[in-house]
Formats: sequence, structure tokens, C-alpha cells
Amino acid sequence: MKVKVDFYLKSSRVQSANGGVLVGDFNKWDVNKGIVLHLNEDGSLSGTLNLSPSKKYEYRYLLSDGRWENDDNLKVIKNAYGQMVENCIIDTKDVLKMEMSLKLKSEIEDEKSKKNKQEDLTKILGVTPKIQTLLKSESVTTYHELGKCTMKKLLLILDIANNTKKINFYTTWVKQAKLAAADKWDELSELQKKIELEA
Repeated sequence: MKVKVDFYLKSSRVQSANGGVLVGDFNKWDVNKGIVLHLNEDGSLSGTLNLSPSKKYEYRYLLSDGRWENDDNLKVIKNAYGQMVENCIIDTKDVLKMEMSLKLKSEIEDEKSKKNKQEDLTKILGVTPKIQTLLKSESVTTYHELGKCTMKKLLLILDIANNTKKINFYTTWVKQAKLAAADKWDELSELQKKIELEA
């Protein structure tokens, strides 16, 4: 398995250069095999490499004007041909951890979004805003959830309001909700007309 690593050199470091290549351990510091970078509209340079996991790589940017530049990642001082040089360093293990963390965060946010999803239950004939609030306080927030309710559960929920007998059409809510959950709005409209006529 390879780890996707994004490299980025901001425009303030690119300056007047119109391009550059990425050179490092991954291509044995061979300038001729440098990874050609993309020049972005804002003047920055970027590129992506698939690297081995759990491994550290040193690298630098060689710009078209002959300058060597570093990005904002961690640095390491090395002796290169008798001169002390500062190279960038990246650990793909850290990149992988970050990717996993972001994925987990995304999954958690998706789960929260699902939990927080609320539908307008007042489209169900007989469900008033007050009753909708009561249903949602008992975790019945969607048509699908209302459609799964047993009559016993509905009666228990509505009994909290102490006026079950005054609540209209509650015996039809499950049937109505199932149609709404399935996006069968025309059928729901016909059912509601029939319910009102029979009332």
C-alpha cells in the first residue's frame, strides 16, 4: 500500500520562478529524475507522490531560476559534499495517521448529520407543530422513524400530552409516514383526502 503525499511550496518562496522540480530520497536526489511540479494560478507550486508507508523521506525544491527552496515541513541538517544543507523531511507514517484521523472525523460528522437530520412531520395529517416537538423529544424525527412506530409506542408518546383523544388521525400516522418516507407524495395526498372525508 502506498501513501499519497501532497507537496506544496507557497508563492512567496517561488517568487519569480516559473516552475520547478521535487528532488529527494524518492528519486535518489537525481535532478534529471525530478518530479515536475504544477505552477498554480497564485504562483505556488504543488505536486503529489505515492510513497511507501512508515518511512521518512528528505527532499527539496529546485526552482527554474536555479534556487533550492524548502517548504514549511520539518527540517533536518545534513552534510552534503562538505557543506551543511537544510533538507525538508516528511514521515509517511504521520501522513497516514492524519489521513486516518480526517477519515474518522468525516465519518463522525456524517453520523452526526444523520442523527441531526429532521424532517417536517407536520406534513403528516394530524401532526401539529406541538405534536412534532413532542415526537422529536422522543427521538422520532423522520418519516422513516414515524413509519416504524407501533401503535403502542405512539399512544405512550401521545399520552404524555394528556390529550390523546383530541389528537386527530394518529391511527393513520404510520401509514402516512411510510408513504412520505418513500417519496410517494401523490399517494399520500390521496390518502389524506380520503382520511378527511371519512372523518
